[in-house]
Amino acid sequence: MRRLLPLILLVAILAVGCRAAPTPAQPLSSVREGDKGLAPSAFAPPPQVGKALPSTTERMIIRRAELSLVVQDTKEAISKIESIAVEKGGYLHQSSVWKEGENLKAQLTIMVPAAKFEETLDALRKLAVDVLGESVSGQDVTEEYVDLEARLRNLEATEKELRELLATVRERSGKAEDIMAVYRELTSIRDEIERVKGRMKYLEQMTAFSTIVVNLTPSVLAQPVAPTTWKPALTLWRASRALVKVFQFLVDATIWIIIVVVPTVLPFVLLGYIIWRLARRAKPKKEVKQ
Repeated sequence: MRRLLPLILLVAILAVGCRAAPTPAQPLSSVREGDKGLAPSAFAPPPQVGKALPSTTERMIIRRAELSLVVQDTKEAISKIESIAVEKGGYLHQSSVWKEGENLKAQLTIMVPAAKFEETLDALRKLAVDVLGESVSGQDVTEEYVDLEARLRNLEATEKELRELLATVRERSGKAEDIMAVYRELTSIRDEIERVKGRMKYLEQMTAFSTIVVNLTPSVLAQPVAPTTWKPALTLWRASRALVKVFQFLVDATIWIIIVVVPTVLPFVLLGYIIWRLARRAKPKKEVKQ
């Protein structure tokens, strides 16, 4: 186990170097004499790999556009946009439709091949009565993709060295703890390779297809003069219901006045009336005495 420790530490250093940067770690200048006979290939670092040019001469660009269109009929425009996306080799990614008063509005997101990006935009513009807004953006991910390619090569080279080391440890040592130490590093490298491949696949998909978001608003001239939601029968029913509620309120108020207000206020009214009458009778007597 002691003889294997420097070997395992060296492989761990190489693995960390692959994760930190696309270039591999530099080889050690010397190796312990006692370890020279054990897995010589394990001490050799992965081949030096610098930034390579992309496999294709074209730049890898994620393109996105957003259009705000005024259309005659929203439903018809939605159907035509779906047809355009399929015709260009793409698909409808997401759609949302809602009403604002009498207006039926919509937002659609379509994905089309990057080569058909401009052609699709031209076809969408032709559907509009007016183009309220348009924005186009692009994100160049070529450098990131090249870095990932170099990183992947380094990781795969390290994985190969670890597999050779694992085979050597099994043959020479056979100890479970030695095998598990190498196996843990191998598993870590394998996980890192899968993450890099996943990111590369995502970039490939995003650059192969462009995203176009289309906002649809119906034209004012296309709207009917009379609102389609006007329902006289419903208005009559609501007015009748309001009349009944007013009548109920008046009846309820009358009942409250008779049951609560009158018994409460009437005694005070009668008392006030009696006092007023007495005061009025007493006033002429005083005048006569004078």
